[in-house]
Amino acid sequence: MAPQTSFLSFSDWVKANPSIIPEERFDFYRKYLKVQLIDKPMEELEVESTATVELYRGFLRRLTVIYRDDPEIKELKDLDFDDDRQVLAAIPIFAEKIRDISTYYKKARKYLKKSKERYSMKGSEVGVINSVESLFFNKYSTDGDYFDPTINDATLVGELEDRRVVQKRLNIEVQEIFAI
Repeated sequence: MAPQTSFLSFSDWVKANPSIIPEERFDFYRKYLKVQLIDKPMEELEVESTATVELYRGFLRRLTVIYRDDPEIKELKDLDFDDDRQVLAAIPIFAEKIRDISTYYKKARKYLKKSKERYSMKGSEVGVINSVESLFFNKYSTDGDYFDPTINDATLVGELEDRRVVQKRLNIEVQEIFAI
């Protein structure tokens, strides 16, 4: 929405509208301001709102193409994107797919954030220590909703201590066998 930067002052407006009788000038000027400040921006907002709706509908159409092999999306093959009720009924399915996409990118971003540091330390003593810690904590962590399918014993998972406690107590030392 491109806001109008200047409005006519009362005196300029009176000069531009000399035919209005003096007693009614203030009321007409107030109506002029209402039209300029409220009505015109609302019309522009409606145009922008329509454009936004079309962008979202296009996005949902692209999601149906991306997930065309997904059984839930296959059920939506007859979805009419111009019918608000049908789109509204399908929103929970699309929300789940969008959540899957955002979760994937969140995990990928988290992994890539540390990649420069990880690659620069590879082969050093600090890098080996970090690799061992990472291997241990990624394999046997019980943080959050993490579940490692390779640990089949539920009692073992229940007996694992909190990661932060173990991390403080864990002491890994690396000693070079020979120096190059």
